[in-house]
Amino acid sequence: MKKRIMAIALLACGTAWAQQGPDMQRLLDGVLAADRNGDGRITRQEWTDFRSARFPQLDRNGDGKLGSDDLPQAMRSGPRGKQMEQLLRTLDSDGDGKLSRAEFVAGTRLFDLLDRNRDGTIDAAELQQAREARR
Repeated sequence: MKKRIMAIALLACGTAWAQQGPDMQRLLDGVLAADRNGDGRITRQEWTDFRSARFPQLDRNGDGKLGSDDLPQAMRSGPRGKQMEQLLRTLDSDGDGKLSRAEFVAGTRLFDLLDRNRDGTIDAAELQQAREARR
């Protein structure tokens, strides 16, 4: 489960994908950047706006799609590479082997995992729970 959350977080957080060797703590901290109004809660709309804004940073080759060729080399092989390939296939709703902006923005699984009380927002307590679950 932790590996699945980390893989989803890589796609969700954007800036972490662009860095080599991100850890879960940095990924969870990166989620806070989605809180655009600074109220300490991330709404689903803030989440999707954040993902949409991050898409161009993740599309490293500029083809308008996210695929394994957009991943840093360190994330293309071994167990991590297999996890990312599986995740790409899971989110790839049209089956073309890549994620369009629409597919990427629509992928809110991490939001749903982090929103433990199902109130439609992610707050600091829920992020702390995720950090503790990581340990």
